[in-house]
Order: sequence, then structure tokens, then C-alpha cells
Amino acid sequence: MTAYTTQATDTLTIVANTIEEVMAQFQERRLAEAGYVIVGPARRQQFTLGHEPLFAGAQMVAATFARTH
Repeated sequence: MTAYTTQATDTLTIVANTIEEVMAQFQERRLAEAGYVIVGPARRQQFTLGHEPLFAGAQMVAATFARTH
């Protein structure tokens, strides 16, 4: 039996109005060159901080990226 361990040491989530804006930020920040990969589906969602809605309650696209070592 072989055990595989993948440990994300750096994780970030980019939030924007569209997936195109998320990916433009990903490219502008040169995250692929820094070893980041997307770690799940980009989804439209609503954000809150406690009971307070963020982004005026608008649904935003969020995508999470991680760099593994």
C-alpha cells in the first residue's frame, strides 16, 4: 500500500464578478508560474462576514488556488 500526501501550504481564493475576471487576475499575478493550481470548481456564491453581506449581497464567482510542495 502506498500513501500519498498532498499538503497545500499556500492557498488563496480570488473573488470577482465573472470567471473571466478571476482568470485574468490569476494570469496577471503569474500564479501558474508560482506553482498554483485550481483546487475545485469556480462557483457563483454569496459572501457574508458574520451576519453582514459582503459585496452588497451580490453573488460573486470564487475560485480557490493552492500551491503544493
